[in-house]
Amino acid sequence: GRGGDWVEPEWKQMMEHTWPTTYWAFDGLWTWAYSNIAKINEKLPNPVFASPEAQAELRTLRAFYHYVAMDNFGNVLIAENLTSNPEQKPRAEVYNFIEKELLESLPNLSTDVASTYSRMNYYVAKMILAKLYLNAEVYTGTPQWEKARIQCDDIINSGAYTVATSANFLATFRVSIEGTPEAILAIPFGN
Repeated sequence: GRGGDWVEPEWKQMMEHTWPTTYWAFDGLWTWAYSNIAKINEKLPNPVFASPEAQAELRTLRAFYHYVAMDNFGNVLIAENLTSNPEQKPRAEVYNFIEKELLESLPNLSTDVASTYSRMNYYVAKMILAKLYLNAEVYTGTPQWEKARIQCDDIINSGAYTVATSANFLATFRVSIEGTPEAILAIPFGN
């Protein structure tokens, strides 16, 4: 903290990389990602979710959670079924798994952003791919700038999203943002 600013010891530990062996910020993120992956793996074989569209949405969501885990922790587990003990994989292998899941799901994902608000759709998958490719050099050792640009261009050129004008800029930060032109992946919260 500077001057009279508030100092929180836990955040200081995080910034200085001096956190304890079990640290709430990391434990919570890991548990959040993998508990959601497990829930998705339970739903994938359920006949209720047998349609190609439902399978694509679930696989895209699972790829998103794997992306969060890989981006934050590096070498992580690839949990693509309900196996009790998935093995930790190198970051490059997790990258390949995420890319494969997203590319295979794209053809069955909706491009109708109004009907898929807060759900996995075609453009959310493109956004995750763009983030994956943007950091590919860190994950795999090989830069993928052109692939990142292509994904971003596809989203921009779709016309499905626009940058909010200055008149409605703050609307993007409301609790309820349905209809906001910038929100590619929204998380609905109750008031």
